[in-house]
Amino acid sequence: MKKLISLFLVFSIISLYGNLNAKERRGADLVIEKKVGWKVKGELITVKLDSLLIKESASGVDVNVRVRDIKKVTVVNKSKGYIGLLVGGAIGAAFGFAQGDAPPTYHSADIIDFDFNFVKKAEQKAIAWGLGVGLLGYMIGKAAGIDKTFLFEGRNPGTVETYLEKLRKKARVPNFQ
Repeated sequence: MKKLISLFLVFSIISLYGNLNAKERRGADLVIEKKVGWKVKGELITVKLDSLLIKESASGVDVNVRVRDIKKVTVVNKSKGYIGLLVGGAIGAAFGFAQGDAPPTYHSADIIDFDFNFVKKAEQKAIAWGLGVGLLGYMIGKAAGIDKTFLFEGRNPGTVETYLEKLRKKARVPNFQ
């Protein structure tokens, strides 16, 4: 039980480490496709009443893109697959190890016994559970990193305003006045 608590504390500290090193808030990475065909890629600085302010990735220059000129906006999310793999693997390994060694089984000559419990040692259980839950964590992390696209062209003003509110929450400066 002490090992399980120790493992839990170690992984809790590791998962909180990112929050301890927090820097200045960063806006979401966007790809804005304009109706005229060209694209702007960069960090979302703020959402104004009628435009988006983007710090362009290639040049580092601030670009103001009017909402009426936007065809679609894609929020580029970073994959969290490897984080899910590590966290899921650690949780699965701790769970498998906490189960301990399996008790020995006794076979009788009179009864046919199919023993499907092929993982006997705690270390083997830790590896099996770690791989299984780690794979599940990887898939969940990948799904969490799927890009989100907002189609502006042809939408009514209410829908566009809803999109702008969602983008405003992802901006470096969310409450721009």
